[in-house]
Amino acid sequence: MEAHDSEGIQNIKNAHEAGYKHVDGYLFPCTTSKCSSAKTQIKEAHQALSASGAEIGKVFKNKFLGTLWVNIERYEWPSDKSYNRQFILDLVSEAEVLGYTVGIYSSYYEWDTIAGAEWSGGLNKLPLW
Repeated sequence: MEAHDSEGIQNIKNAHEAGYKHVDGYLFPCTTSKCSSAKTQIKEAHQALSASGAEIGKVFKNKFLGTLWVNIERYEWPSDKSYNRQFILDLVSEAEVLGYTVGIYSSYYEWDTIAGAEWSGGLNKLPLW
């Protein structure tokens, strides 16, 4: 189920063309049963960015180009925290495999509701927004 923000992609390109060196992007994962897997969503987002020539969260030509922020906010996350934890790990690991610099966008309340406040999954090495 591909759903990409074409305006957001164009804004990334516009920012680079305007001379901005660090351009971030935000991924709002789809977590309902109708959605693709976490890894597939990352791959599809990567393909959409690459196909349009938009670059974020990567080192490109020896330049750091910003962060891909994975949004962990209550929209339609399942109540199963174990499932959610694995989904988050899959999002981050696939993005890192594809060369992205990854950050987590969340709050204490959101994180606690979705994954549990006590769980970091080894992701505490990532920037938090």
